[in-house]
Amino acid sequence: MTHQQKLLDKKVDGAMFTNKTPQEVVSMAEEQKFKQIMLIGGMELVTSFMKEDLIDEIWLSVHPILIGNGLSIMDKFETFKNLTF
Repeated sequence: MTHQQKLLDKKVDGAMFTNKTPQEVVSMAEEQKFKQIMLIGGMELVTSFMKEDLIDEIWLSVHPILIGNGLSIMDKFETFKNLTF
């Protein structure tokens, strides 16, 4: 999900750039026969899908050297507090 027109115009096989809502993204992917959706992004992207209960698996990569202190997602969103590992 993006609001950058350059990315919205970009065509990549097996991938989609969009400015739609999370539910609209899932519906579009289903219509195009995608079997899985992989979100690549930060806290805002992931939590927008989590708030609508649209995520069933999380692969978390931490890059503290690249992003400094970053943002604490565990403390900010109640959804993360209910995850099991």
